[in-house]
Amino acid sequence: MTRVVPPNWSRLLLGLALIWPVLGVMAQPLAGQTAEGTVITNTATVSFTDANTNTYANVQASVNVTVGFQAGIDVTAGAATANPASPSSDNDLTFDIDNIGNGVDSVTVASNITDTNVITNVRYIVGASTYNTLGDLNDALAAQGIAAGGTLTLTVRYNVGSGQGGNPSTLTITATSRRDNGESANDNTVVTPPLSGTISVTPDGGQGVTRLPSNGTQY
Repeated sequence: MTRVVPPNWSRLLLGLALIWPVLGVMAQPLAGQTAEGTVITNTATVSFTDANTNTYANVQASVNVTVGFQAGIDVTAGAATANPASPSSDNDLTFDIDNIGNGVDSVTVASNITDTNVITNVRYIVGASTYNTLGDLNDALAAQGIAAGGTLTLTVRYNVGSGQGGNPSTLTITATSRRDNGESANDNTVVTPPLSGTISVTPDGGQGVTRLPSNGTQY
């Protein structure tokens, strides 16, 4: 009579415990961002025979992992420096706001100007729309999502005050993720109107003055 030896379940469960975390690690992406909402399925399958070479049905179990949201913001100024005339109006600076996170996001924007005598009358343009205040701009941006890997281009339009030649002023734009307020980035452009001037020389008293002999008086 052939004696059937049942499988060693404790050994089998130990094998599953050892296999499971390895499979979980291997299922993760090796590089790059995985899109928010992606479902990653980890599956362990075990086939075995007993000491009498009896084959048993495969044992399989799975677990699903849904990728969460990871914010990422980057800001790039279109130019490091700008040299508009003083005075001048309707000068433009561009800033690209990139969503480098793994899901759709939107941003709030803040700006800082180090010398408001140089940079004046600031407006903000996105697409075909112009906003006269940061409040108006951010109200509009609240409804404007940026896809993962997408870019929002912000144009800052400004004037330069009179008599500001040679005076630098730095304009900094900061963008912050609305879904994760701890994620933000900024970049800046230094605006320096060129220094220029003119000199006029006019003879005192006009031209062609005729004098009699001075007799010692100094004209």
